[in-house]
Amino acid sequence: MTAAWRDTNEGWLTWRFRLEAFGELRLDERPGALVPVKEINSPVRRIERKYLAQLREAKLAQKVKEIYDFKCQICVTQLVTPAGKYAEAAHIRGLGEPHNGPDELDNLLCLCPNHHVLFDRGLFRSEMAGMSLM
Repeated sequence: MTAAWRDTNEGWLTWRFRLEAFGELRLDERPGALVPVKEINSPVRRIERKYLAQLREAKLAQKVKEIYDFKCQICVTQLVTPAGKYAEAAHIRGLGEPHNGPDELDNLLCLCPNHHVLFDRGLFRSEMAGMSLM
């Protein structure tokens, strides 16, 4: 990254970055993967990792936030930022192992960031909070 700046357009704040290549890059056989042709000169060791990632449906997360008007289902807090209202969609039954929950509207909660972390760490369960789930 050689430069960074803020842009404001129609009420939206956008961060822009100028990226410049470290050297030649070539496309690998995997779609979208970039592999450096030359070794990067760095004191930090690097390894290649391969993993499977869950493909989440962003429209569902947006929908649950709109249903609850971006208010946390636990504390009813509505965070308003210069960019607009903010809330997080949390999966009741996690998508990853060992839960393998579905990415569906009835498996989502609308939470503030604090309650999302507490929920993910197991400090409360949806039924303990007396929440009416969809």
